[in-house]
Amino acid sequence: MKEPMVTVETVTPSMAELWLAGNTNNRRMKTLAVTKYAKDIAAGKWDLNGESIKFNGDGRLLDGQNRLAAVIEARAPITTVVVRGLDAESQDTMDVGVPRRLADVLTIRGEVNTVDLATGLIRLYQYTINPEEAQWNRGPSIHQALALLEVHPTIRASVNAAERVRKAVGLRSGVGVGLHYVLTSIDQDDAEAYFERLINGANLSTDDPVYHLRRLLLDARVSSHQRVKRRTRPHDWALCVKAWNAYREGRTIKMLVWRPGGAHPESFPVPE
Repeated sequence: MKEPMVTVETVTPSMAELWLAGNTNNRRMKTLAVTKYAKDIAAGKWDLNGESIKFNGDGRLLDGQNRLAAVIEARAPITTVVVRGLDAESQDTMDVGVPRRLADVLTIRGEVNTVDLATGLIRLYQYTINPEEAQWNRGPSIHQALALLEVHPTIRASVNAAERVRKAVGLRSGVGVGLHYVLTSIDQDDAEAYFERLINGANLSTDDPVYHLRRLLLDARVSSHQRVKRRTRPHDWALCVKAWNAYREGRTIKMLVWRPGGAHPESFPVPE
């Protein structure tokens, strides 16, 4: 058996199209991954990190289809390692390791509470893309998340604040971190008072929006212990924002709901 040939090459969109033409036996393309990669490539944030585009001895593509598709989508080249001459059977053992997550990268960089910080950054990214978006299925690439942390370094303080809320009423960290950061950016004094009322529940009347939010969150925590299906994170975010907007307006309410569907669906609330 010949030794594989390893080179470092600049792959252009036209080369990527040609190489993908030989992609005859591979797993499905991952659309979200392609989009993330393309954004990094277009922004000039694609690193030469040792990961390679792989071909067998007949020139059939074994690994790298998502990266090649991203080159085409970004309309920009990348410099990458290319390996040619692999056995076709080697494809069976490609991409079977554990992928490195944002929390792992943050840990390597010396951050603390990295799981909560990562989920908060993901939610902040989604919020900055579209505050009115209820579907949270589009997260940032590692580069985008790290760039966001550089622009918004005080989100680290929101991690600790959100942990107090989680312990008190069970609001999940990804929602809590992102929400605390966004609301304190709008009005720090109001946000601190809002979260303190949510945490301690003292002197809340039954028509106070924070009272209703607190009750819903506590009920959900009990339900989760009983293995009853919980609300989604977007739903929890929407309830928190509706309570915040009512609190800021000094408005009393008799109940707190958000109806994303049905005969009269509500739009996704935006904090004011």
